[in-house]
Amino acid sequence: MSAEECRFQYRDSIFKQSIQNGGLKGRVIILSITLRLSNSPDYRSNLSYQGVTEELTKSYGTKAAVRPTLKQVREAVCNIRRAKLPDPDKVHNAGSFFKNPIISLEKAEQLATRFADLPQYVLESGEVKIPAGWLMDRAGWKGKKVGSLGTWPQQALVVTQDGDATGIELLEFIQAIQSDVFNQFGIHLEPEVNLVEG
Repeated sequence: MSAEECRFQYRDSIFKQSIQNGGLKGRVIILSITLRLSNSPDYRSNLSYQGVTEELTKSYGTKAAVRPTLKQVREAVCNIRRAKLPDPDKVHNAGSFFKNPIISLEKAEQLATRFADLPQYVLESGEVKIPAGWLMDRAGWKGKKVGSLGTWPQQALVVTQDGDATGIELLEFIQAIQSDVFNQFGIHLEPEVNLVEG
């Protein structure tokens, strides 16, 4: 399948869309991928993600923060991820567990009156993306453990497992997170991870 056929978008693809929406969720397993990367010096990196410009400046100086090489961007992103996320070889996790919710501008404005430090990113559609990790942190889930399940102390969005938790226990854990976030913010967190019934 080509990239176009895969319908890649922000944390979305044909593999995450339901059959009713023309997707392949639950119908296929990806066994391999081929990536075509650019090594062109004319390629412009997206430096808008939180901390990338700061990391480039810290590691390579001001010039790199303005016009970095591809290698510098890669190393900056890897440094940020190593500082925030667990090593999957040492701590069992599935990466970012929930999608960043997208809410109406009106809802974001209401929340901002209650939470002055609410991070929000206005999209071209006029809707607002809110970081799921921030919501989980504010709801008291950052670094919290229940049995062998928990969230990563440096990034609440990462659900970890350091024992033999069952699928039912995982579902109960994420449902408790979803319930707390909804009760406090009126926002439903949608799992990014595909949950497979077995």
